Amino acid sequence: AVVSTQSTGEEETDLGVVTEGIDWAVENAEDFMEKLMNEVSGLTKANIHSIMAVETDVIRLFNIMDHALHELCRLENIMVRYEDALNEDLKRMEETLQSYKKQQIRNDNTRKAHELLTELLEQITLDETTADTLLSLPLKSPSQ
Repeated sequence: AVVSTQSTGEEETDLGVVTEGIDWAVENAEDFMEKLMNEVSGLTKANIHSIMAVETDVIRLFNIMDHALHELCRLENIMVRYEDALNEDLKRMEETLQSYKKQQIRNDNTRKAHELLTELLEQITLDETTADTLLSLPLKSPSQ
């Protein structure tokens, strides 16, 4: 059997309609691709601007954080000096307290020695001038 390859007018018309549809689809696809490319290009530009804006903000944030870190270091140095000064003051206060306590002990010992001397002088017989002289003598510790 031999197949005929000749087309009829109706087939040619149908083929023309299909070809027009393909041409229209290709044209639409090209328009669609161009539209997508324009949108992608616009988004890329917006993305680049956004990234640049974020980068500027990040750099500003890092600068602020760097400044804050320097300020914290400065404050820490002030606090260390303040703590050192307080420790020195505490040391001097402790030394003063110890000195005060020693002076109190000396004063108490001097008062007790004076009381004992007064009692002793009352018990022995001395003329009034000698007793007054003994009572008026300054009492000093052996280390002085």
